[in-house]
Amino acid sequence: MPRLQLERSVTVNWPVEIVRAHFLDFEHHIRANVHRSITYTLLASEGEQRRVRQQFKVLGLPKTDELLVAPSADGAVVQSFEKGDFAGGSLVFRFTSLPEGGTRITAQLDAPLRGMNLLMAPLLPTIVAGLVDAGLEEDRLDLQTYNPGR
Repeated sequence: MPRLQLERSVTVNWPVEIVRAHFLDFEHHIRANVHRSITYTLLASEGEQRRVRQQFKVLGLPKTDELLVAPSADGAVVQSFEKGDFAGGSLVFRFTSLPEGGTRITAQLDAPLRGMNLLMAPLLPTIVAGLVDAGLEEDRLDLQTYNPGR
C-alpha cells in the first residue's frame, strides 16, 4: 500500500522535559485551544496515555481521527492513528536537546494512503506538510506561556 512519509521540524527555546510534557498534555491543548483549527475531545486517559478524537477540515472537507497518544521508551511522543483517513499510521514527535538549551522538535508522519487520499497523493505531501508546520508553530507559540501541571 502506498504511504505518505514526511518529516518537519522546529526549534524552541525550552528544555526537552518541558517540551515533551507539552506534547503529552492534551488537557492543556483542549483548555488553551492551542490548535485553533482542530477540535480535540479527550476520550480516555490512563497514566501518560491519552485516547483523543480530533476534528478538522482539509480543503473544506471535514476529517475525524481517533488517536492513541503515548510516550515511547526512547522519549518520543507517538500519536497512533486508530480511526480515520490515516488509520494504521503514526505521527512521532522526537525531541533533541540543543547545546544552547533549546529543543529541536522533529515530527515524522508515516501513514497509509487509501481512498480519497490515494487520489490526492500528488498534492498530499504539500498539504499535510503545511498542516504539520502550522501545528508545530502553534505549539512553539503556546510553549512561551506553558506551565506544566497547571
